[in-house]
Amino acid sequence: QHEVIPIYAPAKGFQPELGERIRLSSYALPATDFRKLTEVGVNLFFGRTDNLRPLDSKDANPSLETLFALRQQVLDTGGSWAMLVSTAFPGVDELHGGSGVVNILNGNRVPAWSPWDAERYRWSGQKFSVINRRFPNLEAVGLGIFGNYGDAFFFSGLSKQDPVVMSEWKSVFNMEPPESGLWVGDEHARMSWTRKIEREYGSLDKALLSWGLDPEHPPRSFYPYTQEYPYHARLEFWDWYKQAIPYVASTLSGMAKEVFLQSSVLVPFGPPNDQPFLGADAFVTLNALKNKADAVVISNIGFYEFTENWAMSLARIRGASRKTEMPLWTSSASQEGIRDFNRRLFESLSLGTKGHIDWEEAWTLNSSLIGGNYEMFIHRKPRCGLAVIHPSSTHNLRLSQPVPPLMYRGLVELRDYLDFDVLEESAVIQGALNSYSVA
Repeated sequence: QHEVIPIYAPAKGFQPELGERIRLSSYALPATDFRKLTEVGVNLFFGRTDNLRPLDSKDANPSLETLFALRQQVLDTGGSWAMLVSTAFPGVDELHGGSGVVNILNGNRVPAWSPWDAERYRWSGQKFSVINRRFPNLEAVGLGIFGNYGDAFFFSGLSKQDPVVMSEWKSVFNMEPPESGLWVGDEHARMSWTRKIEREYGSLDKALLSWGLDPEHPPRSFYPYTQEYPYHARLEFWDWYKQAIPYVASTLSGMAKEVFLQSSVLVPFGPPNDQPFLGADAFVTLNALKNKADAVVISNIGFYEFTENWAMSLARIRGASRKTEMPLWTSSASQEGIRDFNRRLFESLSLGTKGHIDWEEAWTLNSSLIGGNYEMFIHRKPRCGLAVIHPSSTHNLRLSQPVPPLMYRGLVELRDYLDFDVLEESAVIQGALNSYSVA
């Protein structure tokens, strides 16, 4: 008997090295003129599964047949084919128990997978396998882990600001898009928090005693995030809450690596602001993706004015990328932002991106800009010796004032004069300050 050992080719080297041209990419949509885009310099095209429906749903838009046709058009023009695969929303009627995720601040429910629901990983793995069978040899796979703007279950409320996304939500779910909130009201989240308490304290009563509270008259809130709890109990809650996104991203990326053996894996990350409700720590998330994903795609560039975007989000992501050595890509999340192409491009270059994904109209309307500035579209590492330390635990304890106003205003004004990274406490603890001259 002879053992048969499968031999796979390594993942395609789609990442440019220092000094090479940034990879220009576009979303592949019906009626896209792929030949015109390749003339601009775009050579990587992403087909997209439905953001809000399962990819094999009869109502999915576009359908698998449409994606087959688009892939053939891309290959006929000499382009490379990639896929963005979303698995955050299983469908309104498919969630077992009908739980979804629940905002404990107002009781609103959204039919998305809870990050603490173990069934989500088996389900997502099946969807990955469907794509791998139907679209073999993908150059890259983007994982729609967080949905639009990185907020599939830790909702930021940005969907309400985008007419296209708002229309999609209403047509699929017959409801308004979700607002910002604390989405831990589902049973899976409660069980996860309970297990953590029992593991560390033995029981909830013992935890309350350790926090200086009376078990006979416990606080009304099940989770210690309100002022009724002492600060150290609240910090324990936020530490637990902020582990959810890194765990989901790391687990799904590891699964994708096992399914898409010849494809590079990209993970979206784009918390647009400092709201604790988002549950997003840039350093912890990017660090969890090391050796799992090939790059992180920042999905909120161009959403605000440059200095605001930098102060609230981009400087933290770049600082985390620098410490973890996780490559960055950028993408435009919405077609509504065509007019902001210059801003998106400037932010992308400032981040030291290896690639940028945008819409057909954005590329074609700015073809002369791209052709006349070829030397700008080169991958370089930004030189930055200034780090701003942001103690994010302060606004976890003050939910009514998530961003310290003086710090935010100062960073917005400072970015007009100096380049800087922002380091959260998690990055500082791991020695990220060693790479800077001034803090």
